Order: sequence, then structure tokens, then C-alpha cells
Amino acid sequence: MTIIVESVGVRITEADILALERHIIEPDLDRRATNLQRALVVATPKDTTRLASTARKNRGRTALGPHVDVILGRRGLTDYLGHILRGTPPHIIRAIQNRPNATLRFRVGRQTVYAKLVRHPGTAPNNFMIRVLPVALR
Repeated sequence: MTIIVESVGVRITEADILALERHIIEPDLDRRATNLQRALVVATPKDTTRLASTARKNRGRTALGPHVDVILGRRGLTDYLGHILRGTPPHIIRAIQNRPNATLRFRVGRQTVYAKLVRHPGTAPNNFMIRVLPVALR
């Protein structure tokens, strides 16, 4: 394929476009994706480090050109990501049914508390991914 810009008499070949992608576009995409990945790791809630450790980049190419996907989370391992991003409504947490002496155990201050059920107040949404995008993609 050859593109000719007649007003200035410039001829641009497919090889020229591929060279442009390889030397200018792809390094910039990779730099931005790396910045986004680092910012997501820093902004991820740290109750456990599992979610932050799943941040990764996938490079690819479509008919429109090169792209880099930045992915956070893994199916089956970090299914709680949606609860962090959207929050949870108030709900009841019950001990496992059909087990003798089934109780929930948790700490309040320095005291261990046992209960059959807990009325959880819910959690507020924490959409850290949206907050990170404008900063990381500069």
C-alpha cells in the first residue's frame, strides 16, 4: 500500500508506517502502559497484596495498529475486585450452616469475639482505577 499526499508530493509506503509504529508509537504506548501499571499497584487497596500482584501488561496488534492492555485481577483469584470498585450494600454474614458449634470469629480491638451472625454495614465504593487513569497517562 502506498499513500500519496499530492499537495506536497510526499509518498508514504506501508514500510514507512510500520517504522513509525515501531519507533515512535509502540515505545510511547509501552511507557504509558508501564506508568499505568505502576500507578495501579500503588493505588490498589493493600488488605492483601494479592490484587496488586496481578497487575500485568499484554501487548497486541489489531488492524488498527498496536495496543497494550493493562490488566488488574485474575478470574477466580480476585473475584472481590468488583466489591471494592462498586462497594457493597448492608448485608448479614452467617456462620456456616449444618456444622456443630459453627461461629464467626473476629477481633474487636484486643478482644476476640464469637457470633452466629454479623450485620455488616456494607462498604463504600473505592474506584481507584478511575482516579489513577488521568494521572498515570500523562
